[in-house]
Amino acid sequence: MCTSEALPSLAMKHKKLSDNLSASVLPSRYEMNLAEFPLTVLSTRLPTGLKVIQYKDEIRGRDGEIKERLWNIKPDAVYGFGSNQLNATIFTLFQIWKLQGFDSPDIRFGSVYYLAKELNLQNTKTAYERIRRDLNALVGITVEAYNAFWDNELKAYVDATFHLFDSVYFYHDGRRNQQALPFSYIKASDKLRGSVMANALTTLHLDVAQFASYTPAEQRLALYLSKMLYAQTEHRRDVQALARQFPIYAKRYKDIKSTLTIACEGLITKGFPHLTAYRYEPKQSGRGENIIFSRATPFPRPSTRSPQRVSSVSADERIAKELLIQDLIDFSGHQQSRAFYARAVYALDSQTIYQAISETKYEHLQRHVTESKAQLLNHVLQRLAQEQGISFTGNHS
Repeated sequence: MCTSEALPSLAMKHKKLSDNLSASVLPSRYEMNLAEFPLTVLSTRLPTGLKVIQYKDEIRGRDGEIKERLWNIKPDAVYGFGSNQLNATIFTLFQIWKLQGFDSPDIRFGSVYYLAKELNLQNTKTAYERIRRDLNALVGITVEAYNAFWDNELKAYVDATFHLFDSVYFYHDGRRNQQALPFSYIKASDKLRGSVMANALTTLHLDVAQFASYTPAEQRLALYLSKMLYAQTEHRRDVQALARQFPIYAKRYKDIKSTLTIACEGLITKGFPHLTAYRYEPKQSGRGENIIFSRATPFPRPSTRSPQRVSSVSADERIAKELLIQDLIDFSGHQQSRAFYARAVYALDSQTIYQAISETKYEHLQRHVTESKAQLLNHVLQRLAQEQGISFTGNHS
């Protein structure tokens, strides 16, 4: 196995990967999970004068410093933020994309009629027009991010402006009645596809038909909790901060709390598998309340896979795995864990590796754990492996 000193420069690494692997888009170096970032308004009425949806969180940057990250979501000039059902449309597109193996940026949904059927909408012109508007809105929505991530290679914070989707195509026969043909698709941007490659999409473990039965607020909460409670049994969040993240636009605190309570009760009543109970409690420091979400047990993730050996891995795959190992080192800042990371990378798939990074990032920043980031990452990797019935304590060579 190559040592870290033998790894080529960043430019050469990227060139070799693009030359030798079929994937044309590299995993993003930061997390862009649609379970967390808001894209649209949950109400049928937009707040007066709303021009931008803002979301703030934190990243760890230079020398481990905590830096505020700001996301501005700007609407399409014509179609705005889309309807309050936009989250359902995105979720359905991702389900289709998953079935296609994420092997192309083109998400081939076939026709608006097919999407309406998947979304459990009535076969009406109004429903079709709403879906078309949402798809056009997705192409036009712009994300403007400040301090999007810290580039450890170039030692710089990065601002970015991008779209999630580049274009959408609707096919019809050209006749007077415009009969739809089953070839329609929407094209994901390189930024979105790179994020998909870099994150374990826990949101895809939700049932499509059940998701379609949720209200917009329930859908938003379901997406959020499907990530936060996928491998945990409890998640705690400041009520006001969660409201800003959804977003919930309400002037009075009791209205924010009422919206969250109704969404929680709705999900529990409808058998949402990631939530079995919730409660509110005063914050230990400062004013306000936390909401605590609970589920009985974490999702089992059985697997019959065995750790790979270097001898069974192709040269192309080995290059990709070396990049994964280096990503773990860059993230943790702990070169001494290289051998451990190598065993993890050869035992687990890339989605699990990036899920470990994502969960570690969240735990370290949001829960203020006392463990170092490297220690926490090691524990998360071991836990995810155990959940999949995999052991990588031995030598992978």
